[in-house]
Amino acid sequence: MPARVSAGVALYRRRGAALEVLLVHPGGPFWQRKDDGAWSLPKGEVGPGESLEAVARREFREETGHDAPHALVALTPVRQAGGKVVHAFAGEGDLDPASVRSNTFTMEWPPRSGAQRTFPEVDRAAWFDLPAAAVKLLAGQRPVLLEEQRTVIRRQYEKLKDQLKLNDSTFEQLVSLLAEEQLELQAHWARCAVDSECDPRNQRNPNIDHTQEYQAMLGAEGAEAFTQFRNSISERDTVVQLRGRLPDSSFLPEAQAEKLIGALAEERKSYSQEAAERGAKPIGWGTNLGMLMYTEDSGLPEQYVVEASQYSQRLRTRAASILTPTQLAAFAQMQDELLAQFTANQRPPSRQNKTSLVRSS
Repeated sequence: MPARVSAGVALYRRRGAALEVLLVHPGGPFWQRKDDGAWSLPKGEVGPGESLEAVARREFREETGHDAPHALVALTPVRQAGGKVVHAFAGEGDLDPASVRSNTFTMEWPPRSGAQRTFPEVDRAAWFDLPAAAVKLLAGQRPVLLEEQRTVIRRQYEKLKDQLKLNDSTFEQLVSLLAEEQLELQAHWARCAVDSECDPRNQRNPNIDHTQEYQAMLGAEGAEAFTQFRNSISERDTVVQLRGRLPDSSFLPEAQAEKLIGALAEERKSYSQEAAERGAKPIGWGTNLGMLMYTEDSGLPEQYVVEASQYSQRLRTRAASILTPTQLAAFAQMQDELLAQFTANQRPPSRQNKTSLVRSS
């Protein structure tokens, strides 16, 4: 008997250095009181002759009420303990979990009552960072998370692979090491989130040093080029997003792109140095649109927004010396969207749930 096959979408977004993945909780009475190990990717079974990606898109639409991102990347299939094979397609995007609306199903409830009741296929949705998602997700789907992290890193570092002329084997070793490093970093913050004695405002990133491994893998010069590339990864993501918004007539050529990346990275470094010189702690907050900087001096969300807005203006000023008017308008729009997201994200400096959790009607 052939194995059952399902397909779904692993929608992810970036929040600073962390990835967050959208999970859905199944509706109906059987799942009502289940949480850890009960969530899932939006997915459904594949029928004979159906396209895997087409099914993944259809199921995402049916379970969330939203269309999947235009660009999807097929992840390595996962075989669950019961034999079912799950094909996940990763795509970067964002949506408000409060807007999730799923299709419904009807079943007899209570059992043997003869009464038919209608339930949503998905009763709630949430964004989780990867360590939290590993706890919430059905055990058979957890391998998808690491593969999703690897897929994002492959796309981010593809240019470095070409620059250093790395073979496929070495590049995959680099991707795996980076994925493990990022998951370890995210796990540190996830543990802090559930530790009542851990104040995230006084925490720093853990010391995860793989310098020797990188040097052994890439050589001294390659490791130095890798460090420079890595330090500008946020700015490189910004340029990818900017290019996607520009018409063909305003294409951003490679030399101009590298100049913009260098200017934005230099501005971030300067801001951090200025903050350190006056004894302040610089904080970075970002998405795929870019990175905003502010300091924790005041501890007031309103002040954070003011400082982030001032930093955004510094970036716009630097970009204005490099971009054409059309390119600059697109960059400014991205900054406006980023600031709006940052403003909405600000809450009083108390321990907050790291997920965005809502129930679907």
